[in-house]
Amino acid sequence: MSLFRKELGEKGEIAAKKELEKRGFKLKEKNFLIRGGEIDLIMEKDEKIIFVEVKTRTDKSFGSPLESITEAKKRHLIHTAQVYLHKHDLDDADVGFWAAAVFADKKNNIKKVEILEDIFV
Repeated sequence: MSLFRKELGEKGEIAAKKELEKRGFKLKEKNFLIRGGEIDLIMEKDEKIIFVEVKTRTDKSFGSPLESITEAKKRHLIHTAQVYLHKHDLDDADVGFWAAAVFADKKNNIKKVEILEDIFV
């Protein structure tokens, strides 16, 4: 991954976190990583755990951010979330899977953040 893309991804995650915090969510963990999966943001509000996949784009040539969340990616997200919940003794928690579509200009300046709820419905 190029430095430009890594920086863009990090800026997107920060922007998504800030947007969710404005909505009353608290960050539980960032970049939870296991073999075979990663969850960008794990947020909590009103005892509900939200697993957030952040997709940052500078243009739509690769499709919309949500289109990049394939069935395989969904399976990895679900498995990674299960590992996280088990590790933290939260197996019975109320959970959701959301996405954050972050749009930036060619200089990596964040222009817009869209929060997409319940992406697996």
